[in-house]
Amino acid sequence: MAPFESDAATLDNVTDIAQARKSKKLAQSPDGEKADKKSAPSNRKIDYDKIAKLKAEIEAGSYKIDAARIADKFIEREGK
Repeated sequence: MAPFESDAATLDNVTDIAQARKSKKLAQSPDGEKADKKSAPSNRKIDYDKIAKLKAEIEAGSYKIDAARIADKFIEREGK
């Protein structure tokens, strides 16, 4: 069997893109366990106030993208 036949067969029966992604993650999981990010423990804390502020700025059109800061973060993470 070709390496992608099982993925294609699984995804052919799915009509929702979210369900297709979930099916693909499960198929690619090395130990057969769920590979869902939501079920994995996380050490990150979600700042809901910051999220609300950013959403409001985006909707108002006042959110400015700092391209230099984004580029710096990419360079910083590439070294890891």
